[in-house]
Amino acid sequence: MQMFFITTCYVVGTTFLLLPTATIIDSKQYGWVAQLWSTRFGIAIGAIWIYLSSQHPDLSLI
Repeated sequence: MQMFFITTCYVVGTTFLLLPTATIIDSKQYGWVAQLWSTRFGIAIGAIWIYLSSQHPDLSLI
């Protein structure tokens, strides 16, 4: 469970930093939608990472 929280916090935090600002600028008042989408995408990638690591506990994903 701790790995889930660490991965989630890392992925969500990095998603906000790497989100292209042009997308938010172009969307004007709907900039929050771009952030919401990027957060969901980041969480989905993190969930896939956790799933793969739980299926292969002896192997490193890196």
